[in-house]
Amino acid sequence: MNELKELAVKTDTELARLHGIKFDLICKIQMYRNTINSRWSDDSTKAEYANKIEAVKVAMTELDNEMAPLKAIYETHRWNRAFIVTNNGGHVHKSMDCNTCFPTTEFAWLVDYSSDSETTIVEAAGETACTVCYPSAPADVLNRPSTIVTADKIAKEAAKAERAAAKAEKVAKRPTVDGTQLFVSELWAIRQSKELKTERAAELWYAEAGENLTKEYRSNEWGVEGCAKIRNEMEKVAIVLSEKRNSSLETITAELQKKVQKRIKNNTY
Repeated sequence: MNELKELAVKTDTELARLHGIKFDLICKIQMYRNTINSRWSDDSTKAEYANKIEAVKVAMTELDNEMAPLKAIYETHRWNRAFIVTNNGGHVHKSMDCNTCFPTTEFAWLVDYSSDSETTIVEAAGETACTVCYPSAPADVLNRPSTIVTADKIAKEAAKAERAAAKAEKVAKRPTVDGTQLFVSELWAIRQSKELKTERAAELWYAEAGENLTKEYRSNEWGVEGCAKIRNEMEKVAIVLSEKRNSSLETITAELQKKVQKRIKNNTY
């Protein structure tokens, strides 16, 4: 890394950090103003938040003073900079003042590219290069995918991977061998269905269903067809669990029937 590159990255990294703090302070001021303008705020509250705004403005002035010498370094050298809009598919710009952006547009400062040539930046940006900021960007480069990796992008990819892992774990816990959902009747309302999300849930439902079949009031409530439906679903649960556990249907059914008898015994008073 040459001296200018090192200076540019160091300077812009610190400026980016300070700009982030300043952005948070600006948000605070807006939040305080909203409180002041609220119909629910009395004079005491308005005065309190007006004082808070003044305190934030003092902090912003201190930040501006801290940024001043860093900005002076940049003005001396005027190296190239790159900024990327943080929304999905956001473009890379020379500055945050591009006329294709808005006051509300949020940027990430690509400090690793500070002082790099425009060609290097455009090559990395590829299809995300702003054609207003980089009008001379070659068409073949603009058709390539971007190779720029931002902290925001890393975080989004990590979150995506985390969601995928959680989904995979959820699927793996299902009682079916292929991870498909298993639905059975709600025992208190057999016209409604419920998902058995785990093997344990399947066992509990089977035991409760088996116990309910021994109760006269349930038989009367469900009727012949309803009881037959529950028995069929109990058999389906046993088949599913036997496939998941790679065990014979007879073995699994015997284990499940033991759970039914245990539940009956525990609920007999």
